[in-house]
Amino acid sequence: MAEEENFAERLVGGAIRLYARNADRAAMPTNRRVFLDSVVDKRKDPITESSFTPAELTELSNVVAAKYAPLREPVNQYAAYLQKALASHAAAVKAKNPDNAMYPEAVAEYEKDLAAIQAFNAGKLTQDFLDLAQGQQTRFRSGAMHYASKAGQDLRSAFNVKPSVKYEDYRSDSVLQPRSIFSSSPSAMLQTTLGRFNYAVDPKTGGLVIADSYDFNPPPKPWSNTGSLPAQPLNEGDLAEPVGHGAYGLIRQWAGQRMPPGTGRTVRIETNALAPPMQNNLVK
Repeated sequence: MAEEENFAERLVGGAIRLYARNADRAAMPTNRRVFLDSVVDKRKDPITESSFTPAELTELSNVVAAKYAPLREPVNQYAAYLQKALASHAAAVKAKNPDNAMYPEAVAEYEKDLAAIQAFNAGKLTQDFLDLAQGQQTRFRSGAMHYASKAGQDLRSAFNVKPSVKYEDYRSDSVLQPRSIFSSSPSAMLQTTLGRFNYAVDPKTGGLVIADSYDFNPPPKPWSNTGSLPAQPLNEGDLAEPVGHGAYGLIRQWAGQRMPPGTGRTVRIETNALAPPMQNNLVK
């Protein structure tokens, strides 16, 4: 069995190298070009926003923006409470009534959250909003969310959006099937190049930053031919699609042996297309 696998791997490797030598890299889909540059040519320079087309960067913006669509109502409910509380505080200060005024630390936190929500409603993600959206609690935020609740709804449960993209966050036009590596849609290009990743907002530029690595985790065994993710979670930043049999399974195994975790290329993508342009209910 081992001899058959080694022979198959040699055939796959030879075919990939032949394709890499003769194909026009400039005309290739992004996922194929990055794969050949990284695995065959063993390039170590960082993968940046210049590696992707404008359409793919726009789709990246949309994939992230879509994660925050369910927060539209909760954040506005929370913002209404913050505005009311800050107005009441301002009135107490003007009337020199300290008993009805808030602590300075509470005022600062309320103003910070309100500014983040206002930026979000204007179509821009900030790091403060990412922190708020994932439910990061501060000294006064938990109480404010409690009092902002209506009809028994605890707003704290709505703020649970983690700053990461997983396979299920990509659009339905890139259904997780082994053959999706051959799709040419912008969503499929991202899915089969970036896979899962974390993101943050650069405090200096305001752009969205994706910091990751391009390498391949060892395929889980037994391999699945269902096109579904394996039961055990893959590491964050894994670039592989669900592993299957056939051509993609062989390519995936060959690549994983040549570029296991920790041996690949750094990914650092910053795009000011994002932070993001969230018109039309957050997704263009």
